[in-house]
Amino acid sequence: MGRGVSPYRRTAKSVFVTDPDGQNVIKFEDRNGNFVNVNSTSAAGDPLDIAASADGSRVFVTRDEGTVIALDAHTLAMLGSSVGVGKSPWGLAVSPDSKRVFVASFTNANLPVFHTDTLTPLPGSPVDVGPHPTVVAASLDGEFVFVATGGPSLAVVHADTLLPIPGSPFGLAGTSTMSVAVSPNISRFFRACADARDGWFESYTLAYSPVTGS
Repeated sequence: MGRGVSPYRRTAKSVFVTDPDGQNVIKFEDRNGNFVNVNSTSAAGDPLDIAASADGSRVFVTRDEGTVIALDAHTLAMLGSSVGVGKSPWGLAVSPDSKRVFVASFTNANLPVFHTDTLTPLPGSPVDVGPHPTVVAASLDGEFVFVATGGPSLAVVHADTLLPIPGSPFGLAGTSTMSVAVSPNISRFFRACADARDGWFESYTLAYSPVTGS
C-alpha cells in the first residue's frame, strides 16, 4: 500500500492511498479532525506507490505493469496517458516546486524523471542509480533527490542537473530499505529498514555516516 499526503490546502488536508488488492486509489479529506473517504478510482489499475504534488493539483501513481500515471487531485480523473518506466516501479517523489516527478524503476535500475504537467522525460533522464531502486525522497529545498537501492546503497542526485554527487552511490548497512526521508535543513536523512527477521530505523548525517545513537 502506498500513500501520499497533500498538506498544502488551507481548508482541507488530503491523503491519497493506493489499494493494490482492490486495485484502486482512495482519497481521504480532513473534515473537522476526521479523515473521510471522499473519492476513489480504479483508473490506476495495479497501483503500487503514490505521491502528491505540493501545489495540490495532481497525484502520481506507479503501476505494477511498469507505468506511471497522473491523476487530478480533486476528481481523481486520469490526466493524459500512462508512461512506461520498467516493470514493477516502486517509489516515487514530486519535487517541492511541483515541476518534476522522480520514479524508482526497480527492474531497469534507474531513475526516470518527468515533467509533471506532460509526463515527458527531462534531458538526462533516466539516471543510473544502482540495482533495484525502491524508494525516493526529494529534499525540501529541491536541490537533491535521494534514492535507496537494493545494494543496499543510497544514490544522491542533483535534482536540476540529474548528475550524481561525488561518491554516489553510498553503501548502507542491512538489507531492504522500506522508506527514506530527509530533514528540512538537509542535515540528515532517515531510513526505515527490514530483513527476514526484524525491522529497524537509522539516521545518517549529510556526510552519509551513521549518526551516533541511531
